[in-house]
Amino acid sequence: MMRDEKTAAALEAARQATGRSRAGAVAMMEQALSYVARGYAVIPLHTTDGRRCSCPDGDRCTSPGKHPRNRAGVTEASSDPSQVREWWRRWPDAWVGIATGEASGV
Repeated sequence: MMRDEKTAAALEAARQATGRSRAGAVAMMEQALSYVARGYAVIPLHTTDGRRCSCPDGDRCTSPGKHPRNRAGVTEASSDPSQVREWWRRWPDAWVGIATGEASGV
C-alpha cells in the first residue's frame, strides 16, 4: 500500500523512466521506506544480473551489486523519506543497503 501521494508519484515516474513494472518499482522503494520507518539509514545499491554489475565497470566489477550508486556512498546514507524517494525515482531498480554504525544504530 502507498504511504502517501509523493511516494505514488515517485513510483510512477520511476516506472515510466525505466519501463519496469510498477510492482518492481514499488517493491524496492517500499522496502527502502520500510527500513527508514524503523529508524535505519539506507543507500541505493547497484544491481546485477547474476554476473554483470549495473555500475560502469560492468562485468569487470569486483563487487557486483554490493556498492552504492550515490557518489558519497555510505557517508550519504539517509533516513529522510524525501531523499529515499528521490534516489528510487532516479534508480528504481536499485537494491537497498542499510548503513551500519552510528547512522542506524546497528
